Amino acid sequence: MRSSISNSDPLHPWPRSHDALLAVLLAFTWVAAALLLNWMDPYPSPRPSATAASAALGPGTRVLVVGTSHVLDGIKPTLLGPDAMNLAVSGGDYRAILLILRHRLADMPNLETVVLEADNLCLLQAGVDRNDFSEFYAWGLSRNDLPLSWRAKLWQAFVEQPLVAPFFFSRRLAPGSWPHAPKLELICEPGFQSTTQRVAAANSGSAIIRLHERMISDQLTTQNLAALEELLRLLKNRGIRVVLLTLPHHQGYSSNASARWQKTFSGLLNTARSILGDEMTWWNLDSRPEFTDVDFMDGHHLNVDGAVKLSEWLRESLANLDHD
Repeated sequence: MRSSISNSDPLHPWPRSHDALLAVLLAFTWVAAALLLNWMDPYPSPRPSATAASAALGPGTRVLVVGTSHVLDGIKPTLLGPDAMNLAVSGGDYRAILLILRHRLADMPNLETVVLEADNLCLLQAGVDRNDFSEFYAWGLSRNDLPLSWRAKLWQAFVEQPLVAPFFFSRRLAPGSWPHAPKLELICEPGFQSTTQRVAAANSGSAIIRLHERMISDQLTTQNLAALEELLRLLKNRGIRVVLLTLPHHQGYSSNASARWQKTFSGLLNTARSILGDEMTWWNLDSRPEFTDVDFMDGHHLNVDGAVKLSEWLRESLANLDHD
């Protein structure tokens, strides 16, 4: 028996009014689903800590600490002094850092020192290859500043529309991310965002290093080493002093690193040494014993207590550097 609403039945044609009703129902479903997804898991907007830090960059900035979320969580600019600020790109790499610094250096004519994170994660992430550019927007870049073709920029403009973005950026659509971690108590300041959480066995240094080693990519490493070289030349040519800083990792992180991991990091240091020569300064806090379990939120991020400890150390070290 044929359905009474079938288009193929000449005795019971599909009324044209039903087309309009179906269109209204589909549009309503789309809007409702977008609003629901955005409520459950909002489209990532620029972080307040990054937006405030971006606005603070200016002629008064003399010290800039640059890096990934390690810098965001691990260094309190307020403890470094009124002329210091963080430029932290969560999930970023040296290509992302280079892109942002090229855009913002003109805003800091009195910049004297850049403390640059030296870590394999800066080589292995793909900050400029993602379709979520909220981090770049937070630091003052526009869509036109991104390394995208005109077609990619048109597509990006489409997917960032409020009623479209939830379907592209919501973690709720990725089944692997459904078991969310509990919400953290965040402490936020311009350029700084950390937590009181403490490391546990499941996210200790030895557990995290195994995850990070899977990220090693010869292609990404090569691209990021080239970006690091360009970044260091840019700073050197402008007469800006560069200090490489390897932030603390939780016990067991680097001690469980593979030979390939160590070789990748040696490539980072060799690239920096080839540009900076005798002027190279590297502060390696990776295995410093004063950073213990109570200072970490996980295997490679400090919590607020560790951030205070590191920031005080960095303030004194920068002061001593000026006196040398």
